[in-house]
This record gives sequence, C-alpha cells and structure tokens, in this order.
Amino acid sequence: MSRVPRRFSKVLTFLAALLSMPGRLLLAADASPAPILQWFDSSYVTQEKRVADFFMAGYGSTWIPPVGRADSGNQSVGYDVFDRFDLGQGGNPTLYGTEQGLRNFTSTMHRAGGDVIVDLVWNHNGFSDMQRSGFLEQGGYPGFLLTHPDAIDGDFHSIFQGGDLNGRLAA
Repeated sequence: MSRVPRRFSKVLTFLAALLSMPGRLLLAADASPAPILQWFDSSYVTQEKRVADFFMAGYGSTWIPPVGRADSGNQSVGYDVFDRFDLGQGGNPTLYGTEQGLRNFTSTMHRAGGDVIVDLVWNHNGFSDMQRSGFLEQGGYPGFLLTHPDAIDGDFHSIFQGGDLNGRLAA
C-alpha cells in the first residue's frame, strides 16, 4: 500500500473518531469583539434612528468626534475645541446636535448593548489665544485657565511652535 492512501486512511480514522464523540467535538468560534464604526457624518438624531441598522451591519460600538462647542462655529467637527461643557442646546446645536440628542442616542445604544466612544483631545484648544484682542476679556475658553504664570499665549503651546507634536502652525 502506498503512503498517500495510508495517510488518507489515518485522517479518515481521526475524523470518524471525532464524529463519534458529539459531546466532545470542539468547534471554532469567532470570539473577536464587534468592530467599531467611526460615525462622524450624521447627527445624533439620525444615529439614534439608525441604531438597528448599525447592529444589523455587525457593529458593536461607535466612535464619535468631540461633543463640545468648536471655536470655528457650529459646522466644525469639533477638534478646534472652544467650550468643552457646551454640548449644544435647542436653537444653538453643535454640528451633530444638542446635549439631549446625544443623551438620547447614547441611551438607545446602551439599551441595544452597544457603546459610544467619544473622542476627546485634552491638549487642544481652538484658534483663539491671548494674542486675539478681547479674547481674555470675553472669558476665553470656558473652564480653561488662561492667566497662569506658565501659560504660553493662553494655550498648551506657543503660537510660534510648529510640527505634529507641539504645533499650532502648519509646519
């Protein structure tokens, strides 16, 4: 008998032995967590309405941009942080909606078993600083200390720094 049939018969014997023990048969299962969707392109109201579609597509968590008020206005994605505490109100929403819309969306996601991950950039402020006339007198960035003796231009970095790590200017 050649080696190929002998190997083939060994494989068949092994498979027959596995199949004869149904209670002990181990099946591979995907234990990976569901993927995260970067959901930056619709309002909280739309996202809340689409939660069922979100899960049907196989997602388990969503990652959304910063939720606070942006320095460049209500059409900004939010990385030019102005007011970390203003999440939008009726009549003056952020790009994505209001605080109540965010709460409703998050609650719906949690009830469905999903998570909402909010992107938060601690060492970003918008484009305003102590060099802008009247910025400090108007209150500056809410909740942000601009007048500390070590503050550089009222921000985390000097307005003259460039580069990817410390920059505020295009390098």
